Amino acid sequence: MRKYFFAVLGLLAAGGISHGLEANWQTMNLAGGKIHMLAMDPNDNDILLAAGAQSVYRSIDAGNTWSAVLNGIKPAAVSFAPGQAGRAYANSSYAGATYRSDDSGATWVFVSSMNIPYAAVAIGMPADPADARLIYGADNETRAVYKSAGGGNGDWVSIHSLADDGSVITQLIAPSTGTVCFTVAKTGYGNSGAVYCSTDTGTTWNSTVTLSVFSLAANPGNPADLYAGGYQTVLRSTDSGATWAGIDVSGTFGPGLYDSDNDKSLFRIVVKSTGDVVACNGGTCYESVNGGLNWGTGFVIDSTLSNNSFAADGDGSLLYSAGGNTLYIADGYSGAALYKKTGSGSFETSNGGLYNVSFSGLLHDPVNSSRIYATSGADFYASTDSGTVWTQRYFDGFRAGAPDWYEAMTVDTDGTLYAGINGVVYASADAGLSWNAVYTFDTGDVGNIMSLVFDPKDLSRQTLYLGTGLGGQENIAAGLYKSIDKGGDWAQIYINGSTSTVTHIALSTTTPGLMYAASYPDYIHDENTAYLYKTINGGASWTRIEQPLDDTTGLPGGSINTLQLDPDYDGTLYAANEWNVMRSTDSGASWSRLYYDANGGIKKFLLARGADGARLMHIGLDDKIYTSINEGADWTLFGSGFNGVKTLASGSLYAGTDAGLFKSEVNASNISTTTATLLVSTGTSGATLAVNIPPAAFGSGVSVMTSLLDISTRAFAALTPTALGISVQTSISTQPAVPVTLTFNYENSDVSGLDTGQLVIVTLSTSVAAGYEVLASTAYPLLKKVVATTSHFSDFALAAYTGSGSAPAANPKAYPVPFNPMTQAGMNFINLGANSRVQIFNVVGQLIRSFEASASGTAVWDGKNSGGKTVASGVYIALLKNQAQSACRLKIAVEK
Repeated sequence: MRKYFFAVLGLLAAGGISHGLEANWQTMNLAGGKIHMLAMDPNDNDILLAAGAQSVYRSIDAGNTWSAVLNGIKPAAVSFAPGQAGRAYANSSYAGATYRSDDSGATWVFVSSMNIPYAAVAIGMPADPADARLIYGADNETRAVYKSAGGGNGDWVSIHSLADDGSVITQLIAPSTGTVCFTVAKTGYGNSGAVYCSTDTGTTWNSTVTLSVFSLAANPGNPADLYAGGYQTVLRSTDSGATWAGIDVSGTFGPGLYDSDNDKSLFRIVVKSTGDVVACNGGTCYESVNGGLNWGTGFVIDSTLSNNSFAADGDGSLLYSAGGNTLYIADGYSGAALYKKTGSGSFETSNGGLYNVSFSGLLHDPVNSSRIYATSGADFYASTDSGTVWTQRYFDGFRAGAPDWYEAMTVDTDGTLYAGINGVVYASADAGLSWNAVYTFDTGDVGNIMSLVFDPKDLSRQTLYLGTGLGGQENIAAGLYKSIDKGGDWAQIYINGSTSTVTHIALSTTTPGLMYAASYPDYIHDENTAYLYKTINGGASWTRIEQPLDDTTGLPGGSINTLQLDPDYDGTLYAANEWNVMRSTDSGASWSRLYYDANGGIKKFLLARGADGARLMHIGLDDKIYTSINEGADWTLFGSGFNGVKTLASGSLYAGTDAGLFKSEVNASNISTTTATLLVSTGTSGATLAVNIPPAAFGSGVSVMTSLLDISTRAFAALTPTALGISVQTSISTQPAVPVTLTFNYENSDVSGLDTGQLVIVTLSTSVAAGYEVLASTAYPLLKKVVATTSHFSDFALAAYTGSGSAPAANPKAYPVPFNPMTQAGMNFINLGANSRVQIFNVVGQLIRSFEASASGTAVWDGKNSGGKTVASGVYIALLKNQAQSACRLKIAVEK
């Protein structure tokens, strides 16, 4: 019995989606993310702008809620121009593009791209108080400060350059007319840096400071009164930066806060009013009410963070609203995004609507299918209900080192989660609530753990493999390790005598000793070239898979981002880099390309299986996801509008991006063509939308995908749409050979306020003026369902039809019959209702042609199909439907 492959991709209806995604993706409720910069409207302190990972966000309620207003630009800086009400600027690190708003950030227009190669205004973007078109920017790629006199309109010029001595620009302000100042720190901090100020818009500069300085602020009541925060001190200038005096604050912040060099530095500073200054180090803010001479005991920014390891980052990330007596601080490290403190209260997160968390790791638990784990830098998230509710979980060990997880997570058969963080292997038996440090590597020799997998052939689940990166030395113990006691002890496996960085590991599910490892041969000297190695004896010896490392014929060169063995075919291996997805069906001896992206945007390949073993393939690009349900022969765009796809996970289809985590329900089925097929997608209310495909509908090699569709917010004449819709499409250009049946089972909440007797199923169509066509539908109000048939897959929705078109006349006619399209102008249809729909079907139910009658109830068919070809001789059926959905059928004939 021959089987064909059908897939059901049922997508959750969207709620609160931003970023321009289709309505068939759901944004996971994980607010927060790193904010590079904050800006406050000087004319309305309730309006704030925030530069996130990929979007500019705006709040109009003093930071309580946020919405994305400028998407997909990777903003580097945002600012308001104090001299012109409503004027704001944003800069993108993509080619240094400048954007302008004249309504306080509600809408934006593109101004121009920076005319300096590779430059991106990354630090600050202040405007001169007297001239809203005079703006400044600083860039640490080109190590320079720039000025534009035309509001960023392609006229950026360098006004100060730094020596290439490890110096970085840390903050930039323009406190008064003609004045611009910026701060400098050098790598390693310490007493090496500067504050530069100019009072003639950057023509001449002065600097009398040799201390590393990270923060800079002006007194709002006296712009010449400046404060700077640096290494163990606060500096003050009362003459617009011409001279500076140090205020000794060493030791005044209390004991126990100088555990590292970072904690000795003040990263943010703001002046609330004359003499009232707030300065913040890594995790605590302090206030002085006498110009910095004495300081309070301080208030912690986030008490939930271990080691008080918060770090504000970026220009303007500490702001004060005088009218609201409120402090705002942006989060550049821990991922909470934004904190707000009003009066004498404590700092609290204020990130509603900031779906801005950047996710780099995802793992679906194959043992507990409702569990999904996600990582973002040093932050770990877990959901035990398939992504509806998430909990952020971390502990001291996660925060002690570099904020990198990579994707080193795996699950034991008993559900125990193992994770490699920096140089430590941890285990959790309760989905991340509590953790046990199983093994700690010498982090001086071993860098981050980059891959962690169980040996699938070891049924006792004692054998683990891990791959590590370099720890900072050239001759180190990085590379591949094996444990035979669940990570209690580890033995190093050398790949041809090398301690290469191992990024991915793939083990055969059936063949003993067969294993693959993706590696950088020498990260220090050759970090951009990856190699693939194979062993057939458990690592005793290795063979480098010698395939051309190019973009056309062989194994992809560059960094391998996916290495996956096919669980169904042990000799089949998949490898992907930025340009190619490659497949080998002979254990790496030869390769073929499954997918190619000329822009180098491939981030992840995922081979997944449905509940009964049906196979799906997904590819994540920078802003798109493609899906194949026929082994990569055809690819269907399954989602677009993402901001930086980084990783994918199965279970449901999860996408981790630079700007949030998204979910789409995915299922697949192997369907026999000898049996009618019922493909069901489930709506959020419990409604079910089914497509009944008869056995003769398709031939060999056709795949069908369905996804939920929500058009409830769209406007149509004489139609009130619901949120229940479905998009049905085939993987190749083909349509069902016989009519299929659509069945929409709804709940009362789906049709609240509607007359259920008026419910119909419509197909969305841009070829008709109304934007939709009503299918021949039958409503069953007592059964809470509507049924319709169609011979053409498209987008379908449940709606209440309120039109009042004329009923068909008592005697609709078609002539001449038979009709010869070779000698006669056309077949005429008369006595129809105004604007009725005429559909021509062949005797097996295929839709041949569809067109609309005139307002007088007449129509003409020229004897051609929808492809413009004259139809064959034979008997056809004409289905006549008016706007009120009354219908009748006429048997017609074509004879040539």
